[in-house]
Amino acid sequence: MAKRGFEFGALFRLCQIFLAAILLYVTASLFTKGAGVLGKDMASCLLRLAGGGLVLLLLHFFYGLFCSLLYRQVHSVFSQWMGTFCLYGAVTLFLGMLRRIGAGENIGLLSPGILGNVSSQVLPRFIGVIGTMLTGLCLVGLAAFNYGHLNAARVAWLRERLSFVHMPRWRREKASQAPASAQAEGEAAPAVQGEAETARPEESIPEEALPSEEAEAAEAAVSETESPPQSGGAGKTGFWGSLGAAVKALFGHGRKERENGEIIDEYAEQYADEQGENAESEDYGDYFANAPQSDRYGHEAAEAREDELSDTNGERASAAVTSGESGSAGEAESAFAAAGSVPISKKPSVEVEPSGDLVGTENVQFCAGRPIPAGSFPPPLDLLGPHRDIKEVIDDQQAQENGQKVILSLADFGVSAELKRTIIGPTVVQYQIQLAPGIKVSKVMALGNDIAVALGVSSIRVEAPIIGTSYVGIELPNVNRRSVPLRQILESEVFQKTKLKLPLPLGQTVDGRILISGLEDLPHLLIAGTTGSGKSIFVNNCIVSLCYHNTPAELRFIMVDPKRVEMGIYESLPHILAKPIVSATGAVHALAWAVREMERRYDVCYQAKVKDIFSYNSKVLPKDRLPHIVIIVDELADLMMTAQKEVEDCIMSLAQKARASGIHLMLATQRPSVNVLTGTIKANIPARVSFALPSAVDSKTILDKSGAQNLLGKGDMLFVSTKTPHPLRIQSPFLDEQTNIRVVEYLRNTFGDPEYVDLEEASDEKGGTSSDFLEDSRLEEAIKIVLSTGVASSSGLQRQMRVGFTRAARMVDTMESMGIVGPQHGGKPREILVDEAEALEILEQLRGE
Repeated sequence: MAKRGFEFGALFRLCQIFLAAILLYVTASLFTKGAGVLGKDMASCLLRLAGGGLVLLLLHFFYGLFCSLLYRQVHSVFSQWMGTFCLYGAVTLFLGMLRRIGAGENIGLLSPGILGNVSSQVLPRFIGVIGTMLTGLCLVGLAAFNYGHLNAARVAWLRERLSFVHMPRWRREKASQAPASAQAEGEAAPAVQGEAETARPEESIPEEALPSEEAEAAEAAVSETESPPQSGGAGKTGFWGSLGAAVKALFGHGRKERENGEIIDEYAEQYADEQGENAESEDYGDYFANAPQSDRYGHEAAEAREDELSDTNGERASAAVTSGESGSAGEAESAFAAAGSVPISKKPSVEVEPSGDLVGTENVQFCAGRPIPAGSFPPPLDLLGPHRDIKEVIDDQQAQENGQKVILSLADFGVSAELKRTIIGPTVVQYQIQLAPGIKVSKVMALGNDIAVALGVSSIRVEAPIIGTSYVGIELPNVNRRSVPLRQILESEVFQKTKLKLPLPLGQTVDGRILISGLEDLPHLLIAGTTGSGKSIFVNNCIVSLCYHNTPAELRFIMVDPKRVEMGIYESLPHILAKPIVSATGAVHALAWAVREMERRYDVCYQAKVKDIFSYNSKVLPKDRLPHIVIIVDELADLMMTAQKEVEDCIMSLAQKARASGIHLMLATQRPSVNVLTGTIKANIPARVSFALPSAVDSKTILDKSGAQNLLGKGDMLFVSTKTPHPLRIQSPFLDEQTNIRVVEYLRNTFGDPEYVDLEEASDEKGGTSSDFLEDSRLEEAIKIVLSTGVASSSGLQRQMRVGFTRAARMVDTMESMGIVGPQHGGKPREILVDEAEALEILEQLRGE
């Protein structure tokens, strides 16, 4: 048996694979932290030297290796590398100009490198900023020429599409030149045709067979008499060939008019013919080469041209195609285009569907009547319903009559006043009056109920005084009350141009202004309101608005819903961090996890030498940025009645310190009593929203002022914060449940299913596992209490053992993991699985292990 020799080809391929792995590692080190310390140092050095444009060079190098491994031929390697270097120079130049204005200083991939820094400093001194930007655009154009993307066919197609900008005089001159050009073609074609006929034997030839030969003869005549002179030979290709052809196509050389007035580009046809022939010998199209263009402008163009000719000259077209079966489709197209006797049909009419700009989606436009596709962000506002022009029904005469009634009613009670302004809002009509000298404001406020009875309305609200004026406002319900759709808020100019990171759509004020407040500035929010007042709809509006403004990588939610019915629709929302929590135990674990996450973020910010999450996110790479976390509690009263100490401690810690870490609270309750909204919570959450409340006591609890008891419900609310300490009356926007579900489904289709985090498991990792909790000295006592009473309840253990709710809940969870009690099923009590002796035996066995 012959000894097998050493294979140098296999060694070469092995080296290629090893080099490709190194390139992948270097490229990955620029985007991820998984490359280790070596990758981190390497990425830092490369970005400092070559800049972010280095990614282009690495990808092109990997592309060449990949083609070599698959034995794929790469055409015009030098031209492609020249294009890549031109594109790299343009990118580094643009990044250097961005660095000059201070953009992207803390983002590594936006580093311009040495070349970008030098070019952005030297070029503006000589040619200015405009010249520098034009230089970068020229480099991009050179790269396109080197790649072959700017060819004669595409330039001719563009010029034909832009022909409508030509002056009518130019068109008339072209039209007058058309007969001369047609006559020249007619003289050239018979001469060649005569030569062809003398070469054939004298016999009767069917007329159907003549078009193909005439087409070939005409094509030869055109190529000999009308082809433009080319320097360096007619077969010149590559970069300079593409450049020359494109320049000629731009300035009209090599373009001729047919009898019907349509302009045909000869060089575009020749280019399509050459690329069509080359495409037959290629198995795959290269990414940087011209192969895809040959398919687009060669075979497909020939088929489209044949379809157009079939209607006007079917027999001659079929004969020409039959005679050219042995040739390529590009040759058939050239034959038809060159035949002067073959008319070319006009361009088919194109029906364009009407489409309109969608406010808030600058980079996405949808045609009317089509289903909205997934994948665009921000979501289109059409998800929130069609745009409606709100037409206010204003009865000035009735408003003035009511204003005079207010003045007369005040006069009946000995208050002299003068009506100054009347403002008609979506919910109420505000009458601004000026009191006579010597009249106390408190007297007017005390007459609120009396004035309501005199005017025959359900309730009125007295705003005394109106901030910034010397007027007193008396607000009466608007007879023609109208709702404010959420779309009206999101498509407003205020929302579209806001620089807030977490904008909340509060609604429309009495004077018609759109009011938006940033949750990062509040930084937490208390919400109170009775059932049916619009509290839950307001929370849904805030969630949708935040999702319209932030991706799941920028914002995450933790939702606590003890009522189990409000937050269930958000279970598939990509922004949610965990499934909506419905139990008090889970809520305590979630709040405790948020506290630990806050501490962890502060440690990260300390190591990065920054003060808050905004500075940290602007300093690190996008993959390392920390998302904002918004914790929404739909019913705080239920949690405070179950585990007041643990919940209050967590809320106090988050309210005091979580602002800089990007964690925010939105706490809602139906019962704003002092047992729910304690002094500690109110002191740390100054921003509050109050909907309709049953009494003035509740209004003072949430707002520290009365007035919420006079609200009209259905979104009518009062808002106070550190910037607006005086209660501001607002009509909250409306969003129905079906629209809310549609938005959630759109976001799920766009970003995928949510990535849940097990908050309880994360809590165990930080605070000790269940096995560690087996060493609790009172666990045996808890087991005996559960087995003796037959009820495994955290609240029961809390009362009988005098322990905290968290410790009692962990004891019950430990019993469940030990197999002593069963899992909890809704509101049903846990099932007792073993007796006391067996339970103590299990405990001793686990402790022994």
